[in-house]
Amino acid sequence: MTGFIEDRGLTKAAQDFRQLQQELTGASGGRMLRFLTPEMAERLRADLRAEKRQAYYSALMMRLLTDAQYRETYERVWSKLEEYERRAEQALERIRQRMADLETRLDDLRSRAARSPDGTRIYRDQMGAVRAEDGTEITGPALEAVIWPETPVSYEEISAPREELAALAGDEKAVVRYQVEVLGEAKNRLEDQENPLSIEELKELDLNLEASAPSALLAFESDANRSIANETDPIIKPIRPR
Repeated sequence: MTGFIEDRGLTKAAQDFRQLQQELTGASGGRMLRFLTPEMAERLRADLRAEKRQAYYSALMMRLLTDAQYRETYERVWSKLEEYERRAEQALERIRQRMADLETRLDDLRSRAARSPDGTRIYRDQMGAVRAEDGTEITGPALEAVIWPETPVSYEEISAPREELAALAGDEKAVVRYQVEVLGEAKNRLEDQENPLSIEELKELDLNLEASAPSALLAFESDANRSIANETDPIIKPIRPR
């Protein structure tokens, strides 16, 4: 309303000049279009709509809205990221369940182990040597006082689950590191609103998701696929991770 009030009392030419200047400076009430041809007016409307979109949307959103190839690549990489996040969570769940089972197994074996006079759990290996759980060989007259159970736990019995547990702890650490350093960093870059990845960077990120995946994650997926294949159709081959 201010523009109309200020225009009162001015000549027609002065009003036109003032309105044109307001349009050019961006303080328009929208009346400059009457000075333009229909083609120029439509072009101006399109430019104004683009400016409003740019002011409202982030750089990433503008790229996704205006570049179909970029959007397709971005959505593919995002889907792959979500898939590898799912695989990592499932691998961790499986690793931790197996570790819990092994701890239960070890507790049972230790409860049935022979003990030296000082209380150390001891086990006899296949060669007849007596060892502590960590593999240290135990000798000396103290062994004469040991009362061996009727079915003693062998050193090999206690060693197998201990070794598997140690390997699984390494797998757990590798998967967690992958979640943080690869998947987490990838998500941060994909969600960067003002500095979006280029198509080339998206493709590099895509390749890195698989190239950096720990063997435990890929092994889990392979085992899961074999299980599914055996339950449904023995002819089906396991699906390779993408």
